[in-house]
Amino acid sequence: MVIRIRYPDGRFDMVKATRLNTLIETEEIEGFKRASGWVVLGRDPVRGQGNDEFYHGTERRGTAATDVLSSSENFSKKLFPEAAGVL
Repeated sequence: MVIRIRYPDGRFDMVKATRLNTLIETEEIEGFKRASGWVVLGRDPVRGQGNDEFYHGTERRGTAATDVLSSSENFSKKLFPEAAGVL
């Protein structure tokens, strides 16, 4: 996937999505185009750029207890008991 970028001197270019983070971190670009429109660095929110102030609680992602199953997982265990050890 390629993304349209704009350099500080006004030039436009297309770069691979994998290169975008480096260009943002090194401040080599002024902005880039998302599906929703142009992002201007320093003005618009960019993932991983100072969004820490929104949530100060304990990290909860990926910390589900292994002995607790959701209702859909319990349902699956009843339908496929041989898979119970995998869940």
